[in-house]
Order: sequence, then structure tokens, then C-alpha cells
Amino acid sequence: MSDIDEDPTAFFRALRALIAASGKNKDHQVINLIVACIEAGANTEKRITAIGCKLGFKAWHTLSKLNEGNGTSPSRSRWRLTFDGTYALL
Repeated sequence: MSDIDEDPTAFFRALRALIAASGKNKDHQVINLIVACIEAGANTEKRITAIGCKLGFKAWHTLSKLNEGNGTSPSRSRWRLTFDGTYALL
């Protein structure tokens, strides 16, 4: 997936395709969106939530999944909040 700052149009096109491929479950769609955002460098709560909203997800849903997936245990968490306020994948 392209970096959001390099080519936003390609980034959003890829995100829409990823969401479509994620099935009908909104939780799975949001989780995949969060992972893709973190990988692309859009790794703050504000940016992830804004991108989710732009793609039709409610802010509370994105924030809920962001908080639910946060932690330091790879068996329970998908990403962690770093000391500088950004998220990183485990």
C-alpha cells in the first residue's frame, strides 16, 4: 500500500479495495483499516479516526477498535501506543 503523504488518491483507492475484500463485518473492516493506516505512516489516533470517517466509519467505532487492539502482548494485541503518541504494529 502506498504512503498516504506520497499519493493520497492511491492510498484511499487501496483502502477502499482492502475494505471491500474484508467482508461484511464492520469490525474486521475497521481493524484492517487501522493496520493499513499504521503501515502507511498515518499512525496517530487523530489521523486514523479521520481516515475512518472519510471512508464511512463512525469515529467511535474506529476509536473503540483502536483502543481494543492496543497493548504490548502479541497474543492479545495488534498494535501499541508508543511514547510519542503514535501507533506501531506488534
